[in-house]
Amino acid sequence: FQIIVFILVVLSVITSISNLYVIKNDIYAKIPDYGTYSLIQFAKKTINPQDIVVTNGEIYDPLSIGGLRTYLGRSHYIFLYGGNPQERIIVKQSIFQASISSTLKTYVNKSDVKYIIVYKDLSVKNILQVNESTIDKTFKKIYEDDFGTIYKI
Repeated sequence: FQIIVFILVVLSVITSISNLYVIKNDIYAKIPDYGTYSLIQFAKKTINPQDIVVTNGEIYDPLSIGGLRTYLGRSHYIFLYGGNPQERIIVKQSIFQASISSTLKTYVNKSDVKYIIVYKDLSVKNILQVNESTIDKTFKKIYEDDFGTIYKI
């Protein structure tokens, strides 16, 4: 019995070590040091960690990595915890693609979002088209740089 346990422990350790190579050799997931960007530093100083932020970022959203609450992170996590990610996906798309201020305000109020952050196309992978002119007319811009823009609701 002891030999079987020993073999299982050794195999477990070996397979765990081999899993580290996937992380080390991942050529697709490059995460820059977002903490050095002024927008992220400003957001972490200004935004209450309990406030919900909606961004047009995708898988490696800098604010989510930085510890702030985003309205929709990876949708499969919402699904795993019993939620319906499709509802949040629709609301997020509606916020960023709204062409009328009243529609935009309705979706923002429905989602309890306190800030909208629009990343510039070259800074973070964006899969959503953003109607920034409607957001700009509707909410107060509190920060902007080459990385992105922060709007306060």
